Amino acid sequence: AAIVIPMCGIINPTIPYVVNFLTITSILIVSGLVGSTMVFCCCIWLPTQDLAFLVCSTAVTVGLSVCGGFLPFTVMPVIPSTLQWISPVKYSFQAMAIAQLKGTS
Repeated sequence: AAIVIPMCGIINPTIPYVVNFLTITSILIVSGLVGSTMVFCCCIWLPTQDLAFLVCSTAVTVGLSVCGGFLPFTVMPVIPSTLQWISPVKYSFQAMAIAQLKGTS
């Protein structure tokens, strides 16, 4: 993500580059910590690590599919659109989008 974000032009020209860098870095750190915490909790609760990684991979896949990153909420069917509120990916994606697009049209 640290390579893709600048290459895709997700740099807000209305704020300084240092603020852009710190915003992206903090969002990536927080979302990485949330994902690691999910994996650690599943490893504690489930009997095997293989099952824990399967459950966490499934949760991340569902989270990514309902976060609005691949398909806009206006086009998404009602049921998956409702599941966005339980997806931790949605909140980190939304925070990054708001921070990077603030002040642009």
